Amino acid sequence: MITEIPIEMNLSTDSLSFSYSGGEKSFTVFSNTNKWQVSSNVSSWLKVSPELGSRRGSVKVIVESNSDITPKTAVITVSGVGVEDKTIKVNIDAAPTLLVFPTSLNFISASDSKAFSIISNTNWTINNTTSWLTVTPTSGVGDSIAIVTASANTSQESRNAILTISGTGVKDQTINITQSASPTLSVTSSLIIFTYSREDRFFSIRSNTNWTVSSSEPSWLSVYPTSGSNNGNITVTAVANSSSIQRTATITINSPGLTPQIVNVTQLALLNESWRSYIVSAMTYYPTQTYSNGTYKGQMYNGSRFGLGAYYWNEDGGFHFGGYSNGMRNGIGIYIVGSFTNYRFLLNCPDCKIYVGNWSDNDKWGYGTCYDKHGNLIYDGNFYEDYPSSSYPSSSYMTTNNFAWKFQVISYNDGSFYIGETFNGKRHGYGIFIWQNLDMWYGPWADNIRNGYGIYIFSNGNIQTGTWYY
Repeated sequence: MITEIPIEMNLSTDSLSFSYSGGEKSFTVFSNTNKWQVSSNVSSWLKVSPELGSRRGSVKVIVESNSDITPKTAVITVSGVGVEDKTIKVNIDAAPTLLVFPTSLNFISASDSKAFSIISNTNWTINNTTSWLTVTPTSGVGDSIAIVTASANTSQESRNAILTISGTGVKDQTINITQSASPTLSVTSSLIIFTYSREDRFFSIRSNTNWTVSSSEPSWLSVYPTSGSNNGNITVTAVANSSSIQRTATITINSPGLTPQIVNVTQLALLNESWRSYIVSAMTYYPTQTYSNGTYKGQMYNGSRFGLGAYYWNEDGGFHFGGYSNGMRNGIGIYIVGSFTNYRFLLNCPDCKIYVGNWSDNDKWGYGTCYDKHGNLIYDGNFYEDYPSSSYPSSSYMTTNNFAWKFQVISYNDGSFYIGETFNGKRHGYGIFIWQNLDMWYGPWADNIRNGYGIYIFSNGNIQTGTWYY
């Protein structure tokens, strides 16, 4: 009697696992069949060898490396005649992955924190060598969120850093860090002086942030542009001042979180005769002498005008302040012309509204200067018997550049006044300074400083003469 042996087939394992780098492994087929066959449902990255065999045999499984960020699986099937198929599940790990997002972080100048994401399936470490940055956590496994904190940047320069994230078997990732500079704001000028005319002036803003510009007196003072960022140039426009009083305004430059910058603006007044009242008030302690054509207030000798005094003509509003002897204008004086045009003064010097210079027996004689009704210099030279010694008006002064020379009335915040010649808005030439307490000084000036022989009249009537250089 012949006993039939049943056909059987078994495998040494039902699964094989590979790292992402792939490789080669084997399994054993245990069988008494004369033929079995090995196949796989994946051919792109998995090979088996041999694919045919009989009875007991060893089969190699060759797996290529996995570059994907996800694991892969496959099924190997071993088939034989008269037996049930057997399978082996094959697994290959995902390639190690390390990604960061975003790859750059921008911080404001103040202390600030920002986050970035780590996408990974491996161990990682954050390398930070920058003293003004802190990072948490500094290491981990798998996906995570990291927090980066930058301390305040107090410098006026932006700063940069790089964070490096390293992982096992992966390429390093970097994050570029930028922190803004501490915001700054300054202006190139804190004072602007306009003449009475419509004029433009300019200043610059030095900054690394946003700013706005505004005028306290927009009815007569405008600025352009009114906003911007970083460095910028500002145009300031003042309309003409037709009043007899100089006016002031402020320009304010603002930037969030910074001290506002202030530009003080002064616009000088149109010249008029109101200045004579300041002088008369300062000579309260001196006698007043009335004449048929006007009034004199000042020093006298034997009933005659002698010394320093002020004369006001009733008919036309003419006014003179300066030296007198024998009742006539002698020495240096300041004269504002009256309204009558038949005076020889006007015939000899048309358009001259102010004369500053030497006199001899009521005639302009020696060096002197003439200014028009707007206070602009139109003649600078000598006179002889009331006539200019050279071409009049001097063409060299009829230019915008020479309008820097002026005759002006300037009031100051402390209540004092200056009446006289100026250059570029500074007291320069002959002039009268009257303090709030009505002390008065008369003489030459240079760059806002008394500069030479002058006369100081105290409010109590005392007089001091001498040389000043302050």
